[in-house]
Amino acid sequence: MFPTIFAISLKGLGEKTKRASSFLMMSPVGGAVGPVLMGYVADNSTMSLSFIIPFISFCVVLFYSWYADVERS
Repeated sequence: MFPTIFAISLKGLGEKTKRASSFLMMSPVGGAVGPVLMGYVADNSTMSLSFIIPFISFCVVLFYSWYADVERS
């Protein structure tokens, strides 16, 4: 997911690309939060249901990429 977000976010920023890149590199927290949320869901229901967490994350990236593509067109 991150390469998609990174590439779309930096497209067309011109001289602001370096600053935006540094913010993007400091901000990924999905690797820290996602497993905790999956563990919480798995502990309170089933392991199969806990896979809804990465599914939701991928859906967010998908919709963001569609939105960003429409906005830039």
